[in-house]
Amino acid sequence: MWSAADPDWQGGAIKCSWSKDTVVKSIFNNGTSSNWSGVAYYLEKDYEDRVGCTKQGNGGNLAGTYKVRSHQWIKGSCGS
Repeated sequence: MWSAADPDWQGGAIKCSWSKDTVVKSIFNNGTSSNWSGVAYYLEKDYEDRVGCTKQGNGGNLAGTYKVRSHQWIKGSCGS
């Protein structure tokens, strides 16, 4: 579990050992800060190629075959 953004799940401060070869099947955003609208996730390191966003207090199963590589909390538009 991360408490901050991570620009590279495979080489960042927190490494996710399975992220290179395994798809992410679900996500849950435990965030509570009113400073952010949600957490966006990306296929590439350094927040490139955004594939989704989950609002705070929400989660669910992902329909695609996403091998997520980075994520960050965002302000502004965010999906469910």
